[in-house]
Amino acid sequence: MDDCLVVLKYVSGGEGLLVERVKGVLGVLRRAGGSIGLSFDNDKAQLLLPKSLLVPPSGFPRGLVVRSGVGGGVSVQGIEVVGSPVGSLEFCKLFVERALSDVLRCRDGLSQLHPQCAVRLLTQCVSACPAFLSQVCRDRGSSQEV
Repeated sequence: MDDCLVVLKYVSGGEGLLVERVKGVLGVLRRAGGSIGLSFDNDKAQLLLPKSLLVPPSGFPRGLVVRSGVGGGVSVQGIEVVGSPVGSLEFCKLFVERALSDVLRCRDGLSQLHPQCAVRLLTQCVSACPAFLSQVCRDRGSSQEV
């Protein structure tokens, strides 16, 4: 198992319940993971708060990175789930810009490869990136950047 994604339903006004549910889920993951040799004690635990929750409640477990689609820097206004951005429009735009920048950065190295290898990489990887981004970021700021 590489990553684990848990979705919790949030009821407006239920900040205390949200904190307790998050603590409960983390407890279950730690106990169940320990029984099969997995550890969830790392620095990767993230929580993306619902859009309607403007102020993060206190009391979340230590080590949990709490992110919000409102406030803070753009880079903490969302999370990446299976290669797709989830969060504010600005976070999604930043994700698209970074992904395209990473792909375009490899073009200098392509000229040093055998032409057949370079063509294969261009058709299989580089040209596929904008199409992938258009699928995972549709209506989220990708049309202008792609």
